[in-house]
Amino acid sequence: MNFVRPRLLLNETFGPTIQGEGLYTGIPSYFIRTAGCSVRCAGCDTKKSWGASTRGGPHWRSVQTIQSTVLHSGVRHAVITGGEPLECRSPEALAMLVRELACLGISVTVETSGSIVADSAVMAELVRFVDLWSLSPKLSAMQPQRKCNPEFVAAVTTGALNHGHKVQLKFVMDPDNWARDFRDLHALLWDFAKQPVPVVPLIFQTYTRPGDTALEILDRTRRLFQRFMLEGSIDRFVDKWDFWSARFLPQLHVLVGVS
Repeated sequence: MNFVRPRLLLNETFGPTIQGEGLYTGIPSYFIRTAGCSVRCAGCDTKKSWGASTRGGPHWRSVQTIQSTVLHSGVRHAVITGGEPLECRSPEALAMLVRELACLGISVTVETSGSIVADSAVMAELVRFVDLWSLSPKLSAMQPQRKCNPEFVAAVTTGALNHGHKVQLKFVMDPDNWARDFRDLHALLWDFAKQPVPVVPLIFQTYTRPGDTALEILDRTRRLFQRFMLEGSIDRFVDKWDFWSARFLPQLHVLVGVS
């Protein structure tokens, strides 16, 4: 009898390290980076993860091996990121990994652009066990090749909240391209409101350029906040979302120099 273990095509795994973004910033974490991404933002800081070819880096690993590696790292939080996890080569294996980690008491974050509509059976399994969905729609300044799907974001958000899990909407913005980014943000939040997408925390993060120093990142974060505060943007914000509960966060892992 031939028995094939469920496997995932990964670009890399690493940890223990810290989660540098979003609601779980600072939490010790283990990262699982899937291979392949069709969103392909111009400002992506992990372009090495775009290709799903097995040549030059990506490798297959069994769900059992990944699970064991995370468990033995000592952390209680795993981040599945990419690339774009929801278009991985073996979505059933992804769902199995999330379920197995959750059953071991390990909190799981899935980071996705909200652009990929995954198989409904796989999503039904994922929303049961993913502790935090980090939905990061890409604004036009990032030049994504695929746009966010508001209907999918609404379905994921509703399903996760119904299971008692958490969702964050994370936007990477550039204060030097403020007008375009804010216009896109405002339009996207209105699209979400029409679905409707339940109210969840908003995370605003500045675009980090290659070679940026910690001071440059902090200064850009400061300027991003000031633009929201000083340019009348609060009055133009979608009323459904409470601006005052939004968070302006730099990439902590970049600031402290850990991968």
